[in-house]
Amino acid sequence: MLTELLARMMLVEWAAKDLHYGSNGESFYSLHLLADKVSLSGLTDDLKEAAFLGNNAVPPTMEEISKKAIELKRPVDNTGNVSLVSTLHDSCSDVIYLIEEVKRLATISAGVHAILDSISQHLLVVKGLCWRTMNA
Repeated sequence: MLTELLARMMLVEWAAKDLHYGSNGESFYSLHLLADKVSLSGLTDDLKEAAFLGNNAVPPTMEEISKKAIELKRPVDNTGNVSLVSTLHDSCSDVIYLIEEVKRLATISAGVHAILDSISQHLLVVKGLCWRTMNA
């Protein structure tokens, strides 16, 4: 389940990159800044270290995570800014939902639980900014 979570986190970053490079028009600058707010790399590293190091567990490789992300990726409707923001919003929702599923596992440590909470809080902020952007 952690491999899927890491893959979904990768999808959030991909959606942010699509927004970062694909936005245009009057709202270009604000959308560009929104996309810049989405950085999960430090949190991803923290999660992998807390979940796998010292537990005699082998973390998934970037190749494994990328393959899973490609399997899970939805088609992107690249027809405009709202579509790009919506994809980012939905990707954040997917990760937040999966985090809640992972947190229900009895096998995760308090450290992993805390990191998952940090990731969830960060994505809730991004999701809120996306919602405001789509409904402005």
